Formats: sequence, C-alpha cells, structure tokens
Amino acid sequence: MLLTPTGTRIDLPRWLEAHYTHDQHVDLPVLVSVQHRLPARLVAICVPQAVADERRRKLHDTARQKGQTVSALTLALAHWSLFLTNVPPRC
Repeated sequence: MLLTPTGTRIDLPRWLEAHYTHDQHVDLPVLVSVQHRLPARLVAICVPQAVADERRRKLHDTARQKGQTVSALTLALAHWSLFLTNVPPRC
C-alpha cells in the first residue's frame, strides 16, 4: 500500500494517469505500508506504447499457461516502469 506523505492512499494507475503525461517521469515521496509508514521514493517512468503492449502480451501468455487471469491493476501498470527506493534524490 502506498500513501502520500500526508497519509492518503494512492490508487497508483489512476494517480499516474491523472498527474503525468507520457513524456514525463515521476519522482514522488511516498509512505509504504499503512501500519509502518516507511518513507520512500516512488520513481515511475512511462514506457512507449509498443513496450507496454509487449508486456501485456507476455502477462496474458503467462497467465493463460497457468490457467489464471491478469488483474486490471497489473495491466494498467504495464505502461510504467516502477521503482521504489529509500535512496535520497540527488541534490
């Protein structure tokens, strides 16, 4: 669970689509876990449509082989490379 620094839960796919265009990257301070609220940074980079499409294809292929379905959340986040770190941003 990701939270804003003020403690509000983040619906990540909707938040990314609402606040960033596909030529930008995200570097956002977040809190991880409702219980522990560990400070971290979320770095998200939007990938080209062809990359997102290939990721989704592979997700569907793997799920089909396992007799499963891919969640809507996983499909929505396929358009982003996401990194969660505690390394501070460069000055």
